[in-house]
Amino acid sequence: QESQQDSTEKRRLKQAKTQALRPLLEAIAQADEHMRVLKQRYTTLSKAWQTELHNAYIRQYKSTPVAPLPIVYQDEALMVIDKPAGLLSVPGRRYHLQDSVLSRLRCQLPEELPDELPEQLFIRLVHRLDQATSGLLVVATCAIAHAALSTQFAQRTLCKKYEALLSHPIDVSHGVIELPLWGDPQQRPKQVVDRQRGKPSQTTFTQLSLGEHPRVELVPQTGRTHQLRVHMAQGLQSPILGDSLYGTMPTPPTRLHLHATTLELTHPLTRQVMTFKSAAPF
Repeated sequence: QESQQDSTEKRRLKQAKTQALRPLLEAIAQADEHMRVLKQRYTTLSKAWQTELHNAYIRQYKSTPVAPLPIVYQDEALMVIDKPAGLLSVPGRRYHLQDSVLSRLRCQLPEELPDELPEQLFIRLVHRLDQATSGLLVVATCAIAHAALSTQFAQRTLCKKYEALLSHPIDVSHGVIELPLWGDPQQRPKQVVDRQRGKPSQTTFTQLSLGEHPRVELVPQTGRTHQLRVHMAQGLQSPILGDSLYGTMPTPPTRLHLHATTLELTHPLTRQVMTFKSAAPF
């Protein structure tokens, strides 16, 4: 009899719990639906906002055109750009951050510059360079090329080389730097070495010339944010010359002395191995 009474009491408590939780579950479901609607609205408004920003950039570009980007190579599948230092790879979310490689190309390529964003124009960056970094940047001009080149970057089957001037002499002529890098949310965009939370990163380096500011060739084996800059500052204890984020503010201020000099890839359509070079401007 006691067992039967216990079972009856358990059923009663379960029913009471279900009844008590029902309004809360309904409120949660309503909140989830409201969040879904807001996210959809945000996505729609964000796309419209970015379109308006770029249309405003096009109008400004037409009234005060800037120097065209140097195109090292171009065919029906891809372009290789020699990006100048100080230019973003892709536009930011604010109007003063609209000037970028992607924005300039969208304005530069059409024969007759439209008043609004040409939706049919396919231009996608396959990778990025830091705003302060100059050098070779590959751009896909069709969906097939974008997918194929993205796979090459993901599988690390292509080769990228950089040259840099360092702020202090170093004692080693060559080697490999391996550090776990983590983007500390309290110090964005700065990356830190973190043995617990960091992701593995690897760079091969070779000293090309000696002196107060030695020149080094850098070959990244991974593609972490600010990888080369952190590896020089933390791995070799010699920040890249002009790097105010990981070194000291130069006086007078100078550009970051980091340049993407070599890019070797397999053409996404012809499967031909292609090598592009750009001499460091420092």
